[in-house]
Amino acid sequence: MGIAVSGVVHDFLDPGLRLGHVLVPFAVIPIVWIYASMVWGLGLYALAPIPWAVLDHFGFRSHRPAIILGSGLTCAVCVALRVMIWLHGSPSNAPSAHSPSLIDLAIEIAYIAAISLIGGMVGLVVWRTAYRKV
Repeated sequence: MGIAVSGVVHDFLDPGLRLGHVLVPFAVIPIVWIYASMVWGLGLYALAPIPWAVLDHFGFRSHRPAIILGSGLTCAVCVALRVMIWLHGSPSNAPSAHSPSLIDLAIEIAYIAAISLIGGMVGLVVWRTAYRKV
């Protein structure tokens, strides 16, 4: 998702594009949101339970480990997806004659960090739900 957003930001910075070309990606954002939500839910139910059970087994039941686990897993998955795209490429990310600039890399790192913060918030919400007093 960070790659798609960085493409939109790049389009805004390109002075040769008209307004119609810039607004087209905003029609795709709901589709990207639905796809990202499905992937996030799959990770929440398929990837997170094992590390969560290990933390619970060893007595780490406070909010801090939950936030760290949520942020860490989200960051790891984002980096793994980015590396897979970089190694295998995709039709939208075809190899070009120039390598990405430092600004492009900084934007991707910023998006991964922002998404990891959201993963930490998800970890906090899951912790509050799992360990609430009934």
